[in-house]
Amino acid sequence: MPERGLLLDRDGTLTVEGGYLDDPADLVAVPGGREAVAAAAAEGWRIAVVTNQSAVARGLVSRERLDELHAHLAELFPAVEAIYDCPHHPDDGCDCRKPRPGMPRAAMADLGLDPAHTTMVGDHLTDCEAARAAGAAGILVSSGHGARHAADAEAAGFPVVADLPAAIDRVLAG
Repeated sequence: MPERGLLLDRDGTLTVEGGYLDDPADLVAVPGGREAVAAAAAEGWRIAVVTNQSAVARGLVSRERLDELHAHLAELFPAVEAIYDCPHHPDDGCDCRKPRPGMPRAAMADLGLDPAHTTMVGDHLTDCEAARAAGAAGILVSSGHGARHAADAEAAGFPVVADLPAAIDRVLAG
């Protein structure tokens, strides 16, 4: 059976949206998120986080502090196997910044995931676009910034659900 994967955006999807965070104590799991991620892992899904973090390029968060935030994230979500971040500015033109497919492709390659059996969940249309560009499925959550992207996501053919637990329920149900 091919490896099944979940790629999760961080802010507004996996954790409560809080702007440019630089204190690990401010990184808080969305309600029901820890249980939903654990349930997916228990069913054999491999899980990674893929997150744009331009706060580093903007000088708002140091690379070291971002690493501390992600260490805390790993404590909150022990089923997450890897965390990928794009620290670049939106104008840098890198391949890793969503909606480009660099991070999803890297995560799928590193974890041995089959794109046809991988779903990315995020609260921005760019999350879904990055998934599609990498050959995976995308689901938009209405949490975080998702509500303002819902109409565009639906028009582009992406499902829209309330939050991360609803997205994972949908994925697990097939």
